[in-house]
Amino acid sequence: GPFTTARTIGRLGGEVAFLGCLSTDRFGARLRDALAGDGVGLAMTETTDAPTTLAVADLDPDGGATYRFHTEGTSAPRLSAGAVRDARAHHAAFARLDRNELRR
Repeated sequence: GPFTTARTIGRLGGEVAFLGCLSTDRFGARLRDALAGDGVGLAMTETTDAPTTLAVADLDPDGGATYRFHTEGTSAPRLSAGAVRDARAHHAAFARLDRNELRR
């Protein structure tokens, strides 16, 4: 997903920012620290007091996994429409700059 992709690009030395909503809880702090530690910009990240969205894997005796996702009332779906609009404008501006650089 976007979190892992942003961290990978950052680790590879690319310029990247994370667009998402992170909780102010302990899990959100760990996610924020992981992004920052990998060089991911956080200027487009919003915060909320809602709990972090979680996925829980339960393993049966044979090692088969069953997954449960806790999304209701959590941080991930709380990203504002304004943040998405701002990111689109930011991306479009950089795309124009990149095309102009290629034409030189």
